[in-house]
This record gives sequence, C-alpha cells and structure tokens, in this order.
Amino acid sequence: MAGIPSKSSPSLAIFRYWPSLAGIIFFVLFSATIVRAGPPGGESGLPEGFLWGSFIAAHSVEGNHTNEWTAWEAIPGHISDGSVSGPACNHWELFAEDHQWMKKLNQNSVLVSLEWSKIEPVKGQFDEQAIAHYRSVLESLKTLGIKPIVVLWDYTLPQWMAGYGGLEMPLIIFDFTQYVVKVSQKLGDLVDSWATMNDPVSYANKAFKDATYPPGRSDIAALGKGMVSLFGMHQGAFHALKKNDVTPAYGGNPCDVGIVMAMKHVRPARPEHPIDVSLSRAADGLSGKAFLDGLMQGQLNLPPATPAVGKGKGAPEAPPVTHQVSYDAKTLDFIVVDYKGLEEIKFNVFKPLMIEKTIPAGLTMDDSGQVIYPEGLTSILLSLKKYPVTLFVMAGIADSTGARRGAFLVDHIRQIRAAVAQGCNVAGFFYKSLLSGFEFEKGFSIKRGLLDVNTKIQERTPAGGADIFAGLAKSNGSSETPVKLGKTSSRKPKKSK
Repeated sequence: MAGIPSKSSPSLAIFRYWPSLAGIIFFVLFSATIVRAGPPGGESGLPEGFLWGSFIAAHSVEGNHTNEWTAWEAIPGHISDGSVSGPACNHWELFAEDHQWMKKLNQNSVLVSLEWSKIEPVKGQFDEQAIAHYRSVLESLKTLGIKPIVVLWDYTLPQWMAGYGGLEMPLIIFDFTQYVVKVSQKLGDLVDSWATMNDPVSYANKAFKDATYPPGRSDIAALGKGMVSLFGMHQGAFHALKKNDVTPAYGGNPCDVGIVMAMKHVRPARPEHPIDVSLSRAADGLSGKAFLDGLMQGQLNLPPATPAVGKGKGAPEAPPVTHQVSYDAKTLDFIVVDYKGLEEIKFNVFKPLMIEKTIPAGLTMDDSGQVIYPEGLTSILLSLKKYPVTLFVMAGIADSTGARRGAFLVDHIRQIRAAVAQGCNVAGFFYKSLLSGFEFEKGFSIKRGLLDVNTKIQERTPAGGADIFAGLAKSNGSSETPVKLGKTSSRKPKKSK
C-alpha cells in the first residue's frame, strides 16, 4: 500500500531482534540509572509559547466503544468497582462543550487520543464517518486556538487485532502502520504534533507481567514480544507520519513525532544496601527509560547475556559509556513525561518478587496509590536533558474530594520552573485529565479530572483545583491565584438514553 514503509525500511529492521527475548528483557530491566531530585522552583513564569492543556483519553471519555477493553471489562473481577466503560462521559457527542470548558480553563493546547477501533472497525476497512468526526473535533480545536497533540494508540486494540494475537504477533506493526498512514493522510492538515502511543512500557507490563490489562498474561516471553512489537509500531508510525503529513496546520514544522512515557522517581529505600539499589535500578528500567534510549538511537541496542551476580551482591553497575552516543538516528522529536510520583524499593524476601514498596515518612498517596513527590519531577527532567528533543510534562492526582489538587498543581509547576532554570527544554504542561471518566482497571472509582462528570445526566462541574489550573495557565505559571469558573455546564443537561 502506498505510504507504508517496505519490509526493507529502517522502521521495520526491528524484526531482526525478534528471537532475542532474553536480551530485550534484560535491556528493559537493567539499563536505567537513578538521579537525585532538583531544588524547588523560583517565582518567574515559564517560556513564551508554553503550552497549557489537559488529557482527553478516548476510551476513558468518548463512550460506546467496541474494542479489546470492552470485552475485558465484561468479565467479572477485571474492573475493581465492577463497572464498564459504557457511555463514559459521552465526549464523542459533547466534545464541543468540553472544548468550551478548555477555553474557560485557559488552555491553549490539549493532548487527545484517537480510538483505533472506531477508525478501523474491520481489518483494512476504514470508517469514513469516524474520520469525519475526528476532523470535526480537530477543526473545533483550531477555531478556538487550542493546539492538539494527537495520540494514535492509547491502550486499546480493535477486537479483530486482539483476535489474531495482538501485541504478541509481529503483524501488528504492519497493521498499525497502515492505520497511521490513513490517519495522517486524512487528518494531517489539522495536526502538527503526533504522539505515536501512550505509555507503551507500562501497558506491556500490566498486560503480560501483572495480568491486570488484556490479554491478562503473566509470561516473560510474551512480555518480550510485546515490547518488541511496541518498539516496531513506533518506528513504523514515525516514518509513515514523516512521509504523509507534509501540510502545516499551525505554522512551522508540519510533523513533529513523539511519545507519551510514564515515569516515576525510583530510588532505593536503603541507598547503602546493594540489593535495594539493584532492585530499584530494575524498576527504573521498567518505567521506560531503557525503551527511550532505543528510540533515541533509532534501534534496540541489546546487551549480551545477563551477567552473573556474585553471592550476597546486587546486580553490577552498567559498564561506563566510553564512546560518544549518537542520536542522529532518533525517531523522536518530543517526549511527554507522564510523571507518576515516587517509587521507593526495599528488598524483602517475604514479598512477591522480593520487592517491598515503602512510603517514606511525611509523604502521602493519592486515591490511586500514587506516592505524591513533586521534587522527583525535576530529577526526571534533568535525567532527560541529554536528549536533543522537546519535553512536555503530564501529571495528575486522583482526588475524590478535590481538596489536594490545587496544591498538587502548584508544587509540580514549581518543579517544572526549577528544571527550566537548569536548562531543560520543557515546552508545556498537561494535566491528567480534563474529565473524570473510566480509569481502566479502576473503573469510575477514581476521580482525577479538572471537571467532575455526573454520568447519569452528563453534567460537567469544575473539580477542586480547576480554578488553580486556570490561574496558572492564564499567567503562564507566574501566578497561583485561582480564576473563577462557572459552576456547571452551560447547556441544559439531558438524561442519557
């Protein structure tokens, strides 16, 4: 098919690594490092043109999907509160109203995902009405001056793809690339920034190690295959986007390509304990930094077989880099860092995998179990400073009362200012998320959005801290004074049928 990279393309060279599953697992586990948190930020604003937005995750809010996740949700025990996504927040029909809320919140950008199963419900058959719908969404954003970063894969697969093996089958790379070609040709004139996927490494771990995401496996070989597939999907999508999206939508570069990567600040509970250090290094690798190294170098650099570990010793440090690392073959223009707080690791033989996750004195968790640790964000951003790419930050707090969201926002923006002051190229902040919707394995029990949603009547109401976000966005981060918002949706709510 025209526009799809050939089998000889650099984007598909990933297949030569397919048999090396032991290598990829070691690569993911052991190649990352730990850095210390940076200092608190100053009081100055952020760079001119800084983007302020929120996240719209298609499956969480659009409603009435038919994909791998809807089948998974229907099985009792898979979703903690027993719910299914169903109509969700009906964003599919109410997107124009939600865009008006974005303007009230002073957003000039949005991170928004597309639903693959809506666009390609049957293999090779594209739904032109669904594509026209997404054009309407993007045209609405452009009219309002809200620049989108569009996410092409966001946790869900069409059921036809899951049926032939999903991420465990290399054919997914070709099918995903075909989908990306179609989308870039149909929507590229309205999009200048694309994220190929959302949080691929965390998804693979939950799907093939923890068994909490479909297909619900606990299989290290399947995890390796999934990682290789996701890497290949990104590579194929990168080259397809660069070839097919050549029309600027907002001026400047017509096609920047990036990825959303979840990251935690990982550290050993006992820095002097070698096994704590080894386990924390492994956990840090699982957060995605090793995956990023591969994308930045344009290929997977698999290490030799797992080195021996001496009795009573932790895993050895990675050998020092003695040559200049080249990023000339990188397949990223930007990274969206989805920051998820602190993970402190302690060796404990009585815990699963001998890992105990501890919470230091003075720190607290949000409703989803995220350990709130703003200081770690500066550390993460500084660790990525070596990459010649633009950085964006995404962060959110599960806060059913809304009492903690304002302070959470202020503290994390201060850390972004600290990173910028130390030379990090941070160009935007996205709160996760705009609407409190379906939170995958947590169902509707988690309230993370800037807007609470009464899904019975699809009414939006500003959540606690939304006014602080609006104030930060309005002042470009220089003022923490809240901005008054309307209390509810401007339309008259109607009960869902």
